[in-house]
Amino acid sequence: MKEKIILLVFLFSFAVVMGIISLLTSIESDEGTHALLALFYRDGIFTALSKKEFSFQKLYNFSISYLIHYPKLQVFYPPLYHLITGIVFYSLLGVSAFTARLSNLFMCILTIIIFYFTVKDFYKKGGLIATILFALSPMTLILGHMAMTEFTVLFFIIASLYFYKKAWKNNLRRDYLLCSIMTSLAILSKQPGLLLIPTYSLHMLYRKKIKELFLFILPILIILLPYSFLIMKINGLEMLQTIYSAYAFELIEVEAFLRFPFYLILFIIFIYQLRKWKDDEKFLALWFFIFLPGIFLISFKERYFLYFLIPTFILTDQYLYKKGIKFCLIFILAFTIISIGNVTRTIRSYPIESLSKEIYYTLPPGANVAMFSESGDRYSSAFMFNLATLDKNKTLFFYRPCLFYNKTRETIIDLIKKNNIYYIIAVPNQTGYENVKVIGDILELEKNQSIQIFKIKNFTFVDQKTYCNYVCLTNEMICTEYRSPFYVYSQN
Repeated sequence: MKEKIILLVFLFSFAVVMGIISLLTSIESDEGTHALLALFYRDGIFTALSKKEFSFQKLYNFSISYLIHYPKLQVFYPPLYHLITGIVFYSLLGVSAFTARLSNLFMCILTIIIFYFTVKDFYKKGGLIATILFALSPMTLILGHMAMTEFTVLFFIIASLYFYKKAWKNNLRRDYLLCSIMTSLAILSKQPGLLLIPTYSLHMLYRKKIKELFLFILPILIILLPYSFLIMKINGLEMLQTIYSAYAFELIEVEAFLRFPFYLILFIIFIYQLRKWKDDEKFLALWFFIFLPGIFLISFKERYFLYFLIPTFILTDQYLYKKGIKFCLIFILAFTIISIGNVTRTIRSYPIESLSKEIYYTLPPGANVAMFSESGDRYSSAFMFNLATLDKNKTLFFYRPCLFYNKTRETIIDLIKKNNIYYIIAVPNQTGYENVKVIGDILELEKNQSIQIFKIKNFTFVDQKTYCNYVCLTNEMICTEYRSPFYVYSQN
């Protein structure tokens, strides 16, 4: 009972701090993409339901038109976080960056809770130490307050582990079925969820649980079949191939280990604890040595480390538990100080939301917005999401920096005129910023801060019959006849 009271107090404090950070910082690149995708799913689903029209062609035309307005939608992301955020959180709390972040924070809290009970299932004498270390790890503190998918997938991954451990211990088919459902939801949250299939399958084969393996695999195939069909229907596999050819096999972020040496300490303790080599340790070793190379194949960035570090937190809990309370407190304190030191470098704030409002409310009718240069913390997707929340009818078109790369002055000016671009956003000293100088004589500086806003001199509206935009990810120009994606459903 004392443990649970400490955990509740800790979770409340954690939620308050994460909530404050969410309010005080601006959204960044991937956050803008995920928050925008959640809005897209919400608009698409609610529009189809209100019109009672569910044809694939209309949904496809709606999606293409939405993409042309805000060309950062990426269907290769599994949809569960976006559906939870868009359908539940946006509907209850309104569309905003804070709401998108609150959705992830909610899943983060649930993840910490299920992690505690999972560790208790492995080792009844323990759980709290591992949970606190997991919650105070750099990636939990960094990602916990952001609009990211990590804690949706981590919740379902750890929930699947919770039910698998119960199934393993009690040999109840119900628990194998629940593990299968949680695994399916993890896969629908993010690609690392796929690594659960070989982990549990190999362990069941080792335990000669063939019937249980079938019971585990079959529901996954049934649940994932509709999503798999949709991905193939929209050529999502080609996009996945494009993404992974660019990001897979990335080099290990060595500096992460230098900034946070506890990664190495956790690994050393993990290897030391494996000397027992009982059933629990064998399974945790299997998890680690499947997830480690599996994550490397997906993308070996620091935010993916938590997936294969899960067993190290569990075995570190047991190691510290036997060392006594003083040693534990010193270890946790040092862990926390270094972790917070890593997190403070990521806390930044820029006036993206206020600038988006100024831009939107001063745009002439039919005018659009472009961005010439961007950085990770001042990214086009962050502006797109904030503008999309204001653009209720989705008639604004946003043009990303890649449209203007390696273009002549004449081509850039022609793109600006025929696409009715009125405002240009630029981050100084970033790729593409040179185009500001190339057409400087037709620009009027409106804001000169860490983010610059320029207005086109002598703007003249041009009537358009077709609307086109360039998608950086696929390097293609796509077009639509619809001024707004909602117009797709207004036609018979």
